[in-house]
Amino acid sequence: HKMVSEVVGLKALLVDKETSGMVGMVYSRSAILRKEVFLMDLLSKPDREKMQHLKCVVFVRPTTENITTLCTELRSPKYGEYHVFFSNIVSRDFLHSMALADEEERVKQVQEFYGDFYAINKDLFTLNIDSCAPLMR
Repeated sequence: HKMVSEVVGLKALLVDKETSGMVGMVYSRSAILRKEVFLMDLLSKPDREKMQHLKCVVFVRPTTENITTLCTELRSPKYGEYHVFFSNIVSRDFLHSMALADEEERVKQVQEFYGDFYAINKDLFTLNIDSCAPLMR
């Protein structure tokens, strides 16, 4: 809730395939519209149009692929400002890469939001792992 609530004004929400499911478990389309999220899209979608009047909330996993895609986005920004939330711990190297790519200084905040789970309701979640038995070894 904090990610979209604390960024005031019309905004886009960029997610990856995994975090898209996480957001979908928490918000319906109408609920996310009430939070002024005008557009929800995949970060990896290559042909998004420029919307400089919108702020952008990015919620992705801290993977090499996502960082590379985010750096490409920041080199040619499509939104007026970026608020980046990672679903887990992000490395210093990834942060450094992002800082170098953000030449126009569009990134307003970067946070680690420990949310690598799917919230089924307020007191039940799943890690979305097919079988956790191999983790016990």
